[in-house]
Amino acid sequence: MGQQLAKAGIDAIEVSGEKWYAHGRTERHYYLDAAADLQAEIAVPVILTGGLRSKADLVESGRRGIQFFGFARPLMQDPAFLATLQ
Repeated sequence: MGQQLAKAGIDAIEVSGEKWYAHGRTERHYYLDAAADLQAEIAVPVILTGGLRSKADLVESGRRGIQFFGFARPLMQDPAFLATLQ
């Protein structure tokens, strides 16, 4: 599906998933494998969302090819969340 979207000219694909509530508060970047696999297949940027809680999560995700991140829930809980990553 990702390849079809890329061919159709989409600008980016955000990887998230169902049942986000099933992941515990200690589980990290729980969609990283899916996002990294997709990013390896397409040239369109992939946005990773879900379980991003620290700078280490972002660094590891970046090593796997992810350059963009979604922070809806962390920012709702703490508007200064991004400042805590520095």
